[in-house]
Amino acid sequence: MGRIVGMSIGTVRFWEKSTNRQELLKHLRNLPISGVELAFSNKQELFSFKISQDNKDWLRKLAYVSIHAPFYLVDESKDEAELIKQLNRINSVYKQTSAKNVVFHPGQIPPPSLLARYPLSASVENMSKSHGFSLRKLELIMKKYPEMGFCLDVGHAYRYTPQHTKMIVDKFKERIKQVHLHAAFRRKDHLSLRKASKRFLKSIRPIFSIDVPIIIEEDIKQKNARLLRSELAFVQKYLRSITTT
Repeated sequence: MGRIVGMSIGTVRFWEKSTNRQELLKHLRNLPISGVELAFSNKQELFSFKISQDNKDWLRKLAYVSIHAPFYLVDESKDEAELIKQLNRINSVYKQTSAKNVVFHPGQIPPPSLLARYPLSASVENMSKSHGFSLRKLELIMKKYPEMGFCLDVGHAYRYTPQHTKMIVDKFKERIKQVHLHAAFRRKDHLSLRKASKRFLKSIRPIFSIDVPIIIEEDIKQKNARLLRSELAFVQKYLRSITTT
C-alpha cells in the first residue's frame, strides 16, 4: 500500500452553510482519497455534527480518519464541565468513525489527567509565529504529554521559517503522526500547492523521509467539483514525483 493521502473537510468548508459539517463529506466521497480529517473550528460545529450511517460506513472503510478538535477547545470552555462535554463528543465521533488521531492546537490541550480518561490517540499541531508558537514551547508540551504525537503543518512551519519543517522532522521524527499539506507565502497560508514557490517546495522535502498520512488542508473557496478533483490530482502527482525520485 502506498502513502495515505487524504483531505480535510476544511478544504471545502465554504461550500456549505450548515454547522453540521457532515454536509461537507458529500464533496469528498467520490474523490480518490484514502483519508479524511473531520475539522471542527468551534464547539458549535462539534455539537452540531450528526453523521449518517452511510457516511459512517464510508469513513470506516478509509485507511485513515483524523479529527481536528475545536481550535480554541480550552479557551472557549466556560468551565471544566463544558470541556469534558466537548471531549465526550470528540470521543463519540472518534468511535463512530474509527478515527486514528485527534489534533489539538498548542495551548488548547486538556490537562494530562483529564485527557488520560479517553482512549484517544492525540497529536499537537505546530502553529505559526503569529500564534505565539515556538519550538521550545513544543518541546515543553512533548515533555508534559509523553504519549502525545505530532501533526506537522508545513504551511505553518514555513511561515515561521523555511527551515522549520526540517528542524521539526529532525527533532520529533519518531512522534510525527500526520502532515497537514498546504502552501504558504509571506503572511498567507492554506494556499493551493499550485501557487507554491520553489523555495516552499524545497522546504517541505523533509516530510518525504517519514511515512505518515498526508492530509491536504487548502482553502478552496469556489464551489467547483472539477476544480477540487483537479487540485487533488495535482497534489497526488506532485507527491508521486517526489517519492519516485
